[in-house]
Amino acid sequence: ELGQPLHAFDYNLIEERKIVVRAAGDGEIITTLDGAERKLSRDDLLICDGKRPVALAGVMGGANTEVSGSTKNILLESAYFDPSTVRKTSKKTGLKSESSYRFERGVNPNGVTRALDRAAALIAELSGGLAAKGRIDEYPIRIEPAVINLSLSRVNSILGTGIDAGEVMRISEGLGFEKEAESDGRITFRIPTWRVDVTREIDIIEEVARLHGYGSVPVTLPPVIMKSETVDPAKKVERRFREIFVSGGFSEAINFSFEDYELLSLFGKSEALRILNPLSSEGAAMRTSLLPGLIRNAALNLNRQEQNVRLFEMGKIFIPGGDGGLPVEITKLAAAATGRRQPELWDKEEFDFYDLKSLLDKGLEALSLSGAVKLRRAAEIGFLHPGKSAVLSSGDEDCGFIGELHPDLSERLGISKRLYVAELDLDALTRKFRKTRKAFTPLPKFPSVRRDIALIVDEETPASSILEEIIKLDSKLIEDADVFDVFTGSPVE
Repeated sequence: ELGQPLHAFDYNLIEERKIVVRAAGDGEIITTLDGAERKLSRDDLLICDGKRPVALAGVMGGANTEVSGSTKNILLESAYFDPSTVRKTSKKTGLKSESSYRFERGVNPNGVTRALDRAAALIAELSGGLAAKGRIDEYPIRIEPAVINLSLSRVNSILGTGIDAGEVMRISEGLGFEKEAESDGRITFRIPTWRVDVTREIDIIEEVARLHGYGSVPVTLPPVIMKSETVDPAKKVERRFREIFVSGGFSEAINFSFEDYELLSLFGKSEALRILNPLSSEGAAMRTSLLPGLIRNAALNLNRQEQNVRLFEMGKIFIPGGDGGLPVEITKLAAAATGRRQPELWDKEEFDFYDLKSLLDKGLEALSLSGAVKLRRAAEIGFLHPGKSAVLSSGDEDCGFIGELHPDLSERLGISKRLYVAELDLDALTRKFRKTRKAFTPLPKFPSVRRDIALIVDEETPASSILEEIIKLDSKLIEDADVFDVFTGSPVE
């Protein structure tokens, strides 16, 4: 009727006719009405008589004062308990009850005596008993109603409505909220203690919306700024290459920026910045290439019987600045791969130079840089196989390399398989990417025409130089050129 939990004790079983509220002791035990023994701690609250606990406050009464068929006198208890304390005890003991359910959600602290008097009157009326006169009431600090300031402009700002002050007052007064003051578009309300769910301004706004009617709130589209997101070109370049390598079965590695100085020297990077106080010799210099760390990762995996290794890394390298200045930071992409081309299939073909090259080509094509970056033979890179390496360049600027790790260096690093590596200067590619402009090209009116051309050239002539010369003949008409067959030996001389 009033939502106030009550508990009835067998008055004749109350020791010393005394009720005490206290905290439980660590390890103290009470047997509740469900017949279970509950082990308590000092965080739990107990209702006790003169000698022992008789109820677990706000949760359940004790079996030692349970009302039975032989009970002649009862003691009614009506109380207000802190919701968080009741919840902690209920959860810890695993004991849920109608009483704990209500106390956890809050009850009216000023409705305790009213509920007690109403229950006593009903018991006397329905059972023919007699209610004793008076009550024992312990309420040292009275809980006063909350006072909340409500801004009318905030009501309409949150709800998107045009509700006036009169409508707000009508709804609020109907809910029992008493107006204390009103000025400058603000109303001060005194909230009755039985509305334990209304503690903030937004709670009153919610009540106004509920009773004004959600259907009365106008339907409007949320305002948005119609502007496309601006993506940093450097991030776009990194994202495209990351997507390409991940789709190719590569895993991304993340290494420290500190590297072994001796290991860097094996890759022709002798001018590295030295660390003044390195933790170990393996981190004595700032890395000038991503490859040393990535190749060490590959060797570690191979030495642990992982036969198919595909790794890539994106990160900064550090080149010493001139005249003692700050080092130059360059964003690089490095990749290393070895093993079978399709590990999950029966095909035993090995991953090779052209598999790695195809991933780089896909990345360049996704960024519309295929025509701006060319491949040329690289005989000057000492740590790569002289016959299986190439440099990526754009105009006069080198922006990367690709090739097989030199057999001598592989043996020195404990790598028994052919390892194919690549490194790209992402900053250089980003500069090229910033200058690219995508334009619509109309579909051709006529079908394409393919021509096979057979040439006799010296074996030392790079195929790329021949393809470039063919494209130069008429760049408007010639769309593409590629090598599809090679023949060497007799009778060609």
